Amino acid sequence: MRDDDYPDSVTAALLGESHYDRLRATRHGLFKQPIHTKLRWQSVLLFGLALLLPLMAVFPADVRALLPVTGAPKVVVLGLVGGTVVLVGGIVLTTVGVLRVRLEGRMTERQADTLLNVEEVASLLGIGTGGMGILLTLLFTSIGLGGVELVEAYVQTMGRSPFAATGVEWLSVNSVATLAFVGSVALFTASQYLRVELLVRLQNAVSD
Repeated sequence: MRDDDYPDSVTAALLGESHYDRLRATRHGLFKQPIHTKLRWQSVLLFGLALLLPLMAVFPADVRALLPVTGAPKVVVLGLVGGTVVLVGGIVLTTVGVLRVRLEGRMTERQADTLLNVEEVASLLGIGTGGMGILLTLLFTSIGLGGVELVEAYVQTMGRSPFAATGVEWLSVNSVATLAFVGSVALFTASQYLRVELLVRLQNAVSD
């Protein structure tokens, strides 16, 4: 069971002894979900970025011919930036989650307020900004599935090709997809760890 599974979790938080839960319940924000839930979302976003490799592998032959022989196409740079923001945001959220668990019972209101401020910024950047970058990357990449005619139509409209070479030789689709997959697994693992830690804390609170 998770803390967001309780039907009256807001009331429980307001009446509880946790400064973190009480301040969190009274705050207004776009991402008010538990940290482990937001980490799962970020894990899914990174897994989506890892799908760049199989997506490009099934491009029609005439579209694959447009891809650079070495390096990565420009669309991958957008994905790399978005994925990096998501991963960094996830690392920060994991840190906040660990501190929340470790300080529970002795956390001051000031510490709780600081952790919530950091969590909010990390959520907005990691899910909002980074997530948008990954979704746009997948959108632009999917143009290649429509064939060379669709790619040419896009180039005529926008004046640039998402599959043009970046000129960065060390960057590749394989490396970005691999890093995204590893990051996805890491954030999912962190999500499960924090979920279990939170469950144990709730069970201890009930038994007390």
